[in-house]
Amino acid sequence: MTQPPLPIATARNHSGMEASSAIVRACRLGMFVQAMVINLAPLLFVQLHAQFGLTWEMVGRLVLINFLTQLAVDLAGSRLIAACGLRPLCVAAHVAAFVGLLVFATAPLAGGYAMLVAGTVVFSAGCGLLEVLMSPILDAVPSQRKAGDMALLHAFYPIGKLAVIVGTAVALLLIGPGGWPWVVAAWSLVPVVGIWLFATIPLPSLDPGGRRVRARDLLRSGGFRLALLAMVFAGATEVAFAQWTSAFAQHGLGVSQAVADLVGFGLFAVGMAAGRLWFGMYGVGHNLVRTLSLGAAASAAVYLLAALSPWPVVSLAACACAGLAVSMLWPGTQRAGRSAEQWFSPPWRLRVTAAAR
Repeated sequence: MTQPPLPIATARNHSGMEASSAIVRACRLGMFVQAMVINLAPLLFVQLHAQFGLTWEMVGRLVLINFLTQLAVDLAGSRLIAACGLRPLCVAAHVAAFVGLLVFATAPLAGGYAMLVAGTVVFSAGCGLLEVLMSPILDAVPSQRKAGDMALLHAFYPIGKLAVIVGTAVALLLIGPGGWPWVVAAWSLVPVVGIWLFATIPLPSLDPGGRRVRARDLLRSGGFRLALLAMVFAGATEVAFAQWTSAFAQHGLGVSQAVADLVGFGLFAVGMAAGRLWFGMYGVGHNLVRTLSLGAAASAAVYLLAALSPWPVVSLAACACAGLAVSMLWPGTQRAGRSAEQWFSPPWRLRVTAAAR
């Protein structure tokens, strides 16, 4: 028995809901890819240090190159969107993540540290694009609970972090630390899914809205400076733990890589995911500023505990608890900053995000 056709209005609404769901899924995958790519290299720092005879300054330089590249791409984000459009940039971001990981994985074959740097530059450019594209695209999808949706989107960052931590740790246990290039090459397949999704789904248009404001006028605004400063410190608080927990636990606390990654770094990601998922589902009615203040105070406490405790197990537990403490700082300061940013246009919102990261 054939079903009667849906009324035109109902069919359009159904089609719109399907399109919105596809956009949400694609943005969540983009956030997953960003987390996967950024957090994969830190899991290998100790192995890279030993295999290539790198100094810790050279290892740390990879982190600096990563974030300087992201910053450069982020700062150019609004102009790139205006010149190229959303779809080409979303696809290019995932292509860069795919190619960069493959280049990084070829370092033992030729080039050594130079290939590590080259791969870092390429995949960091992709992550920079994902940083400035995913949130505005999701924000353009109609919703009655924007803050919750944004928290859920950012929950896929620690979910991606946890996936790459557990997957990489298990793989290295099975094939040995020397097999890390194969692990990196395997992870490079994930962005291929993102390439296909963003090449095929409908994407919203980003309405510039608002009024354009010159940089000097923005910097004169106390609200703008406060929002920018809050995002800078929030991003730095998260990144310091995210990039160095594994190496700190292995060399500073003397634990094995499996324990450092699965217990320290892994539980850090679990705490971050739990905090963002909770806020996305239940925290919409809560006072965001109070939540951010509690998170900042807790972050300071666990930093001191991890660094100063004479007992490795306590320091490791502090690293794990840091994930929950920092979970709402980054997306939360972005959202709280909206009250200071609401009078300027989305391109400048992208640049505020870029400066903070």
